Amino acid sequence: MNTVFVTGASGKIGKVLTRQLLEKGYYVVVLVRDKLKFPLEDKNLRIVEADILEIDKYQKEIRNCDFVYHLAVYQRTQLIPK
Repeated sequence: MNTVFVTGASGKIGKVLTRQLLEKGYYVVVLVRDKLKFPLEDKNLRIVEADILEIDKYQKEIRNCDFVYHLAVYQRTQLIPK
């Protein structure tokens, strides 16, 4: 069974992609900032909770994957100044 790593899995596209990968029989490892906001559960799903910049928290996971879908976006902008 191939293993796929998905960043940005809590986003709209990430959720759809993760569901499709699970349906096709992949083992999926997802990177999310908040596990409580990620609605999917499956025996072939592992959830890693970390910020995209915290590479030390998911580096080992990503090395053991066959494929990576990088959908995460790092945003550090403030629309309304304080």
